[in-house]
Amino acid sequence: MVIAAVLNTAGAARRVGSLSQGPPPGPTDHRFTSPRGSAPSFRVPAPVLEPVLYSSDESDEAPTRRVVKTSDVFSLTRHNRFEQVDAMLAKGLPVNLQDANGNSLLVIACQNGLKRLAKMLLRRGANINLQNMLGSGQHPLHYCFAYGYGETLGAYLISKGADVALRNEDGLECYYGIKPPVR
Repeated sequence: MVIAAVLNTAGAARRVGSLSQGPPPGPTDHRFTSPRGSAPSFRVPAPVLEPVLYSSDESDEAPTRRVVKTSDVFSLTRHNRFEQVDAMLAKGLPVNLQDANGNSLLVIACQNGLKRLAKMLLRRGANINLQNMLGSGQHPLHYCFAYGYGETLGAYLISKGADVALRNEDGLECYYGIKPPVR
């Protein structure tokens, strides 16, 4: 029996034919795939659902879009849904819209300390000194200072021209909050 030997790169001898000379590993080689299938290494975007209602499948009418309630934009603002609020304003929703309590979108952003959203509303033309007359005459700065956002969001609004001398129905300026102290 003749055994041929070759030197490998490390200088050690190995028997020719002792290692299988199969094809190089490739996409069909099952050693490099997960038993459950390969998981994608990229983000799969979520499906975009269009809010469309169809009256019936046989109808020749065009589908109608769901009417967005104005209360939706206040909820979206409160929960910092920047892109959705921006899209609604781009479709023509008034930026100084007020809810049942007289709060504007900017007031709601200031109640929650949402500086990025407040900046976007100001860029779109929100009235920085709009008071909620149905409430108690508060304006965005009152809420900034009452809820602890005076040094950040409040200072930004002042730098953009918010009137610090505006008083609410209790006669308080923004630095003193929204309610007078109890005696």
